[in-house]
Amino acid sequence: MNLLELLLAVIWLFLKFEQKEVKNSFFAGGFPRLLSRLKLSLRALAWRSLLLKLAGVFFALVLLFIPSPRAEAATINVAGTVYLTNESTTATTGNGGLCDSATANLSLRVNGGTESTTTCSSSDATYSFASVTVTA
Repeated sequence: MNLLELLLAVIWLFLKFEQKEVKNSFFAGGFPRLLSRLKLSLRALAWRSLLLKLAGVFFALVLLFIPSPRAEAATINVAGTVYLTNESTTATTGNGGLCDSATANLSLRVNGGTESTTTCSSSDATYSFASVTVTA
């Protein structure tokens, strides 16, 4: 028995003892019927509240298990030219640079992943990294 039912029972008992003076009033016969209807209404309200809570939990679980969009991996090509510190002279061995077409002078790492290395051309200091995998 919850607190509201207890309170209603106390009111009903109080009015039951007072019935002797109010025999011809509404409370003499109508209050017990009103009390039972009120109990039914409270039970319906409790069920409705429980069903709403269960529906909320259900939808929260549904949202929890809907997969979120994932970033797809893509492959790109990276290419460019290596310059000396003056930023205008290509870094070929003939110009005093490191590009000799044999030594892997350049490295590339995406998001802290595995390092990829490549050489640069001894004729024009160009380089390229092919099929580099990146994600967002």
